[in-house]
Amino acid sequence: MHIEVDAHQAFATISYWWTYEGKRQEGLMVIAGGAKSKKVSIGWADSWHSNTDVMHFTGTYEDGRVEALGQYSVGDSPPWGWRIVLESKDGNLTMAMDNIPPGEEGIWAVKATYHKA
Repeated sequence: MHIEVDAHQAFATISYWWTYEGKRQEGLMVIAGGAKSKKVSIGWADSWHSNTDVMHFTGTYEDGRVEALGQYSVGDSPPWGWRIVLESKDGNLTMAMDNIPPGEEGIWAVKATYHKA
């Protein structure tokens, strides 16, 4: 994972890679907003999860924690949800993602903890 924050601290980019069944996958997030407004907007693309689409998320930032929700389509079904939670604690960054079927609670999809190098 690599994180860059712009000079004005208005947005950050997060790029990461991971493997699934021995194949490298990559992802990118652009997070705008922050400490003053407590609101965030995220654009997310991932070579495996979102493939060729950029998903849009809105959420909040507070005390080192970003939580945001987005939606995507699955056939004729009502929209599904996707939650991203980023939490900075004790020098580590945890990235968790939940898939949310219509009318249900979130189902764990991703959890990764990154340590500062």
